[in-house]
Amino acid sequence: MPANPAPIPSGSSVTPVLPAFSPPPSFPPRFVFGAVTAAYQIEGAVREGGRGPSVWDTLARRPGAVLGGDSGEVACDHCHRYPEDVALLRGLGVDSYRFSVSRHDNFEWTYGYSKRFGLGHVDHATQRRTPKDSHHGYRIFIVGSRQSAVGSRRAAPGRPRRPARPARPVPCTPRP
Repeated sequence: MPANPAPIPSGSSVTPVLPAFSPPPSFPPRFVFGAVTAAYQIEGAVREGGRGPSVWDTLARRPGAVLGGDSGEVACDHCHRYPEDVALLRGLGVDSYRFSVSRHDNFEWTYGYSKRFGLGHVDHATQRRTPKDSHHGYRIFIVGSRQSAVGSRRAAPGRPRRPARPARPVPCTPRP
């Protein structure tokens, strides 16, 4: 277990129970150790915040479609347990965490089109994406969280501290 596990935001008493992580000496000094998640695999919260069932949610409900009848309805419950997940990443000494947001435009094909509350607007005729106010608010939250979450630039055990990188704008137009 790390000597000083990272506290979990939100005042919870849960601490990561993981061994301290030191990168092998064969990696370059500025090598970035990171983690990544995909929305469906970790999100959960299928019936919250206006989210409707996705194609995968619908498929997973069909008997025999998925081994064991498992689904992503709860998944890793990251929507509710993200403070613990961030603490686990900090306890591992992870430098970078990237996650995907599945609700960019909230196009869920269940009973036709549903209300769109996502982070961006998609003009389906041109496929042009433009950020909504929610995108800007979420970006401010993420950039502000860099100082207190995984991307805080704290040095992992035995590694020199790196300078913080400036925030880059998140592109909202599809790549060619």
